[in-house]
Amino acid sequence: MKKDYSQWGLNFILSLNPAKYNYVTNIEDLVDFKGDSSKMYFGVMAQDIEDYIEKQGHNSKNYNILNYSEDYMSVNYYELIGPMIRSIQELEEKITKLEEKLKDKNE
Repeated sequence: MKKDYSQWGLNFILSLNPAKYNYVTNIEDLVDFKGDSSKMYFGVMAQDIEDYIEKQGHNSKNYNILNYSEDYMSVNYYELIGPMIRSIQELEEKITKLEEKLKDKNE
């Protein structure tokens, strides 16, 4: 399998829109996580991830980051760790280049 990390870094993370939501009370019948419908939760929209994958020319159902069922789609949050690490690496590369430019300009 060809490793292609570029599409799963900063551009991917920036395509996501963090959201605040409440669990629907009957969702407990559909998923293992037992959410508390009286509390607010934070996350990302599965549809945003699906959109990003499809725009890259891939079938989103081939990726473990999304969980599909007949009634809902959810995010496998563990799968966000790799892209977040890659994003940090990309940002570090950008910072280093900017620091070098600034240093050269000031010399």
